[in-house]
Amino acid sequence: SLVARAARLKYGAALPVLAFPSKLATTSGRPWLVPLLDLPVWARWASAAPALLAAVLLFLDQNITARLVNNPRYKMKKGRDT
Repeated sequence: SLVARAARLKYGAALPVLAFPSKLATTSGRPWLVPLLDLPVWARWASAAPALLAAVLLFLDQNITARLVNNPRYKMKKGRDT
């Protein structure tokens, strides 16, 4: 923080520092992304159903919320027109 940095500059206070690795990597050395082509075919098809359901859920949630918020019944006005 700014206060800690000022104290260090003015008084020479030694502050503990968090150790950060020089290279950003996973702890086990595995890749960041899962190689999807290495999965069995049944797992690829089985993951399509939940993905489709999640996409439909997010689409409907966004559109239903937008319809409710923009309903003329709430008499909302855009900008500074209050």
